[in-house]
Parts: sequence; structure tokens; C-alpha cells
Amino acid sequence: MTPESADGNGEEAAKKTLVYVAGYGRSGSTLLGRLIARTGHALDVGEVAMAPLFLYRSRIRCACGSKMAACPIWGALPKALRDLPRRPANPQDHAALLRAILDVSTQPTIVDSSKTASSLAFRPYFLSKSLPVRLRLVHLVRDPRAVVWSVVRDRRTKRDRPSFWRDVLITAKTSFVWQVANAAAELQALWFSPDVIRLRYDHLVQFGTQDSLQDIPPLGALEGVTHDSGIGDYHSLGGNAMRNEKRVVVKLDDAWRAQMPRHLLSLATVLSFPFIIRYRFGLRSDGAT
Repeated sequence: MTPESADGNGEEAAKKTLVYVAGYGRSGSTLLGRLIARTGHALDVGEVAMAPLFLYRSRIRCACGSKMAACPIWGALPKALRDLPRRPANPQDHAALLRAILDVSTQPTIVDSSKTASSLAFRPYFLSKSLPVRLRLVHLVRDPRAVVWSVVRDRRTKRDRPSFWRDVLITAKTSFVWQVANAAAELQALWFSPDVIRLRYDHLVQFGTQDSLQDIPPLGALEGVTHDSGIGDYHSLGGNAMRNEKRVVVKLDDAWRAQMPRHLLSLATVLSFPFIIRYRFGLRSDGAT
């Protein structure tokens, strides 16, 4: 899984590890990347596949606080990569971006949180064949009902009033794509085994990680931990708005249990039933089985 690099830097890059966060969005990958970066052993670059949507905007700031051109990671990329088409990176461009980041960074581990939804379903496999690095897959999964409520709540803020049927359609669609993204992660886990770790968002916050992430020791319980910007090699562009907050206090986001309307909760539970059982989330909103 570590082919030689055609640019002559394969030997140096082969000493590094790419930690790829798989699964669906809104599952805590921004938080995970930020906390891994603060250990001092890794560079977190967020959702690299989404980078072309940001790189052309010279005034936008990286999570490190610098404007794009002054960022020691994104600003150091070749101009051709900073001028990629303004859409999610295709497999070849994604690999080129990571190859350039590997060349620029001195960290032994790079964290890419692009995940495995939609066109990115089998991106980890492609990258493992295209880059001269060891790829470790972190399958980060969050209760689908929490994800659905996050999407519905976000959509509601963008219109004047809630729409019953629109909320139902969003719930159905999100439940489906959540399952596809996690099924893709499961399939690729077969390929990357034993270089695979599965983390549940709620367990991550409450108990930390139990396994090592290549030179990164297991993280202990995270709830209540305060993380200030400027600590760690953190250069995320896409993802949760948390990436730009100067101070983050880690807390479990389970507001969906009390706020999610009953009809949406029931629909998401029925549609996602197999995976809810597989990941042991519990069928009831109080977490009971």
C-alpha cells in the first residue's frame, strides 16, 4: 500500500503516515483532528478534498490564523494546486494536494478528514495506491439520529419556518447517505486491516481513544478539556466552524435526544436500524436498547 513516489521524494514520504478519517460528516472529525494536532506529533489539514473550494480565496484565513498566502502549509503549495477548479478535488487532485503537503510538512503524521460520503466513498483506497505513505483508517461514526437532527436544524435556520415534508425528506436522504458513507468505510476497513480504528463520537468525547494512532498515544477522556488556538500544527480549511474558534471546551453534543421531533426520530431510527444495532447506539433516544 505504499507505492514509490514519482517525484523523487518517495523515500522521505514513506516514513510518514496518513491518518484518513472515514465515515459521514457532522460526526466530530473537526474536533478529532484538532485534538490530535495538539499532541505535537501530527499535522491536521481538515477536509483536503474540499480545499479547492477555499484555496482561491486569498482573504480567507486558515485555522492557524494566517491568511491563505501566508499559511506555512497552504501558502507553500504550488500555484497550480492553489488554482484547481472550484469544486471538491477529484482523486488525482486530492492525491496531488496530499503529496505536496507531505513534502512541505515536517510532521510524521498527516490527518485528512475528507471522509467517505458520496464521491469520496472509496477515496482512501485510491490514495493508498497513489501515495508513498502508510495509510491508517479511522472510522469515526456518530449516531445517525444526531447527524440527521444536525442537518435538519441547520436547514431550518436557512428558511423562514419549518416544513413538515421537507424535514421528512431531509431525514430520509440523510439517513440513506449516512449509511452509504459508513458502509464504504466498513468495506475499506477490510482492505486496510489491521491499520483501522473505529471510534464512536460519544465514546471519543467521554472516554477518548483506546488505540494508538501511529506515534500518537491514546487520548484520554476529552469532555471538559479546553483547547486554545495556537497549540498544535492545525491548518484545517473545511469542516465545522469550530476550526476557527480561539478556545474550544469539549462537550458531548446530544441535544438531539431532547429536541428532535418524534416523527423524525422514529423515521431515522427505522431507516438506519441495521447500523444502529451494529454500532450499539440503542434504539431509544435515551440510549437504552
